[in-house]
Amino acid sequence: MNLLTVNRIRPINEVHTIKLRISRLWDCVQNISELRYGIACIGIDYQGNGIHVQIFESLAHLFRGKLIEGHIYQFTDFRVSDAEIPDISTQTPYIIFLHANTVLQQASDPAGVYARHFFDFTGENYFDDEKRWEVHLTDVIGVIKSITRYTYSLLPSGSTVGKKDIRIMTLRGRGLDITLYERVYNTLDIPMIIASRPRPAVIFAGMRVRQFYTGVSLCSTSASRTYVNLDIPETYRVHSMYARMDEANGTHGNHD
Repeated sequence: MNLLTVNRIRPINEVHTIKLRISRLWDCVQNISELRYGIACIGIDYQGNGIHVQIFESLAHLFRGKLIEGHIYQFTDFRVSDAEIPDISTQTPYIIFLHANTVLQQASDPAGVYARHFFDFTGENYFDDEKRWEVHLTDVIGVIKSITRYTYSLLPSGSTVGKKDIRIMTLRGRGLDITLYERVYNTLDIPMIIASRPRPAVIFAGMRVRQFYTGVSLCSTSASRTYVNLDIPETYRVHSMYARMDEANGTHGNHD
């Protein structure tokens, strides 16, 4: 039995063990069809690296309720596969599949080395790489500039789901359009965030990249999560960037 880290994971037919903290955990549900197709999570190793963990719906009953967000587990006997399924929440070339023989054992972190959150904001550098976004999701951080549209989509069940289109400015100074489905935008008080000064830093995690002739935009998925002014270095970089913009513009946090 070999204890792995995320950087050492390869699709080899051997029994391995890895210890991960569950950073984010969600039910996989398609936005429009509402088809449920499993459970997924991001696991973080002691080095701070994250990997996507997937459980098919046919096996979800074996793990639903046993995996708890924020807890640390030792996983033994799992399958490692190339990252080829849709909506993979990390940028790693491989992902973990849990199966009926996977053994879960809750573990502790007495040294406090396992990070609570995992984000990868490098995806913004590769928005032109269409092949990457056929399977991977991305994370971005920035400030919300405006709500541009509010619409509804008709679901196959006959009900409707709301969508809000917003415009953000990312940490890299890029203007970006984002579509948030109801489940996600209900977690944010967007008018209050827009009106706040200084403008809060908002993380949009687990977002699908869409490419149109008008440019790149993002759309929320069942994996999406939002965080406001989370205590990470990038949050302070966003605040610093906007403070410098205010100073250059001769304003006091009132730029739009």
